[in-house]
Amino acid sequence: MSKFDSEFLVSSDILVGGQWRPGRGASYASLYPADQTVNAEIVAANADDALEAVEAADIAWRKENWSGLKPHQRAAVLHRIADLITARHESLAQLQRRDNGKPITETRGLVTSAANTFRYFAACVETLEESLTPPRGDFMTMSVHEPLGVVAAITPWNSPIASDAQKLAPALAAGNAVVLKPAEVTPLASLALARICEEAGVPPGVLSVLPGKGSIVGDALVRHPFGRRKADACVARTGRQIADHGVRRRRSRSCGQWRVVRHF
Repeated sequence: MSKFDSEFLVSSDILVGGQWRPGRGASYASLYPADQTVNAEIVAANADDALEAVEAADIAWRKENWSGLKPHQRAAVLHRIADLITARHESLAQLQRRDNGKPITETRGLVTSAANTFRYFAACVETLEESLTPPRGDFMTMSVHEPLGVVAAITPWNSPIASDAQKLAPALAAGNAVVLKPAEVTPLASLALARICEEAGVPPGVLSVLPGKGSIVGDALVRHPFGRRKADACVARTGRQIADHGVRRRRSRSCGQWRVVRHF
């Protein structure tokens, strides 16, 4: 790989609960689909890493330095993420080209899309209005927006950085924490985006990125009781499995929140 291709490949570490370290799972190679050359060696996450990431996220989102920020302050962080993506546009495009084999013209477009997604949701949260609702007694009522908590985001192989942005930007804008599980075969753009988010000011623990098998990491995330929302953009089979688990879990609980969001 050329120098600008490998700008973000500083180690084989993954991001778990605010710490860059090797996963506890098996190691594997990220391969360039065109010729099967090795991009990087990754040590995958396992179920214990998923547990650690979710528990760290549940602590991190509650702190004043994230959910306690005013909407315009979180919007400023999202704008910085977009600016950093734009500043490293070509490196990210080349990295995704190596990661999943798409033509460079398309990966450049996906990087642009990711930056624009962060800018869009920054603008949304900064201008989102709360409202007074009609009273039904001698009191005042109002609608307010609150974060859900921990969001588990599962993204596919085909458009990693754009799909990641579509999950991360709205969740972070609202003050949530996110545990992102990228496709096992295309983790590099997701890990690069995590470094950008940190540089932009996302606090430790608010974002984790857990490459690994869906049957191990993904399953641990969708089954974890802390997860308030699951956002997936997966193949139909994976999406059905996540939705089915959500329905069964909802039926088994008498209270609390459960959300399953599917994108195709």
